[in-house]
Amino acid sequence: KGEYENARDIAEDAAAFFEKENLGANLFRARLLKAESLIRLEQYDDALATGKKILESPRAGEIFSIDYKTHMIMGKAEEAQGHSDESMHYYHKAVSIIENLQQHLTITIRPEFLEDKCEGIHALIRLLLKSNSITEAYETLERLKSMTIMGYLTNRNRLFWSEKEDDSREIIRELEHIRNDYNCLYRIYQEKPLPGDDDPLVHMDHALNKIREYEVEMRSLVEKLYLLKAKKNQYIPVNTFRLASLQENLPAHTLLLSYYSNGEELWAFIVNKDDIRIYKLPGTITRTGELLEQYFDAVTFALAGGAGSPGQSNLARMARKLGLRLYNDLM
Repeated sequence: KGEYENARDIAEDAAAFFEKENLGANLFRARLLKAESLIRLEQYDDALATGKKILESPRAGEIFSIDYKTHMIMGKAEEAQGHSDESMHYYHKAVSIIENLQQHLTITIRPEFLEDKCEGIHALIRLLLKSNSITEAYETLERLKSMTIMGYLTNRNRLFWSEKEDDSREIIRELEHIRNDYNCLYRIYQEKPLPGDDDPLVHMDHALNKIREYEVEMRSLVEKLYLLKAKKNQYIPVNTFRLASLQENLPAHTLLLSYYSNGEELWAFIVNKDDIRIYKLPGTITRTGELLEQYFDAVTFALAGGAGSPGQSNLARMARKLGLRLYNDLM
């Protein structure tokens, strides 16, 4: 507790300094740190007041990371007090910020950007499951999946480049040239020099550095091509997923199984033409991961040994046993 109180006081002093010096971005970050410390100290009303002070500034909305984190903190403060509707409002807003922003990211940045930006959706699903809002929880899960995948599919015309276009031709040719050099050097690097070879064709340290340079150059060129194409093709937003639309297209006597994990627990959604149900599974994500690893190891060893190898029957029994345990955990 003492450490969080110190963090709150330091952040408050920093905020006062940044406000005096009119350093907006740093002021917002200091207030965010203060709000996070207040949540740790269970001073939720003060955390909400600090968050509202950030959002009162129009400039805060122009800095996506500040806007997103502020809404997440306010959602946490409301959730901690049992205010489900208010917390979901803030989590919905945080998710919308990320969805709107990721539309304008280049293809090489988008996956890394989204890696740690799904907290809002997980928070929404958690609250929806808690309130037994199964349909909305499932639609939110599909929303999480569609952030990147459906965005690519809907806007796949942005991913095709042609030498027939004047502004792309030279970039494409340069990209192909670098890619050929990269592939050639990478093959040489993978082969490694033989022990005692005092005069290798390429020194490994130099090859590795050059490979990294090529990767940076290729990434930069791909982004240029993507941005050129994006100027000519407006981004088409992904249609909001609705369970009713899915059920309309499901054949009779068909079940659709979809898993969800928050990193610790596992759930299974089961959808048919007329209904949706959810079951909390007995296994944990850690246990399931360990079983999968053991199962694939057993299969790999069996394949490597070949038919009729001494340990073949034991490995087969082990794989069947592990498969049954996985089935019991996941079905």
